[in-house]
Amino acid sequence: MAKHNTQIKEDIDVALKRIQEKKHVVKSEAVQAKKEFDRIKNDLIEKSEVVEDSDDDESDLQANTMYMDEINDNIQLLAAIFKKSNFEEYLYLLTYPGRLFVIQFINGFVRGIGFAMGILLIGSLFIFMLTEPLPSHFLINKIIGFLTSLPSPRI
Repeated sequence: MAKHNTQIKEDIDVALKRIQEKKHVVKSEAVQAKKEFDRIKNDLIEKSEVVEDSDDDESDLQANTMYMDEINDNIQLLAAIFKKSNFEEYLYLLTYPGRLFVIQFINGFVRGIGFAMGILLIGSLFIFMLTEPLPSHFLINKIIGFLTSLPSPRI
């Protein structure tokens, strides 16, 4: 078993060295997370060795209490992560797909109405500009008058 663990550790070290050589591919946060994972793993291995070496019940009780405290901390961490990510809302939508369908349908309908109103507004302004003559003081009329007064090129 110890040979197997050392082989796994060597494989992980080789893989980590290969990853660290490709720094442009791997973010520094990922390397930092790997180091933190290795530190926690080594702490757990040391704690398990302490538990295996101890023979009296009091040290076993302390070790079990330590493990339970660590498990409790990890569960609290996961609960905080799930709470911040609104995970229960996603689960609620997944358990009631009809509600998700209705929400998405209403969202699409409202977006479609907004798109249609925008097209109508822009189209009506465009049609209004084409049908109504602009007052002479608009700069556009002056530019168009200047362009039409230019002599046509001879070919």
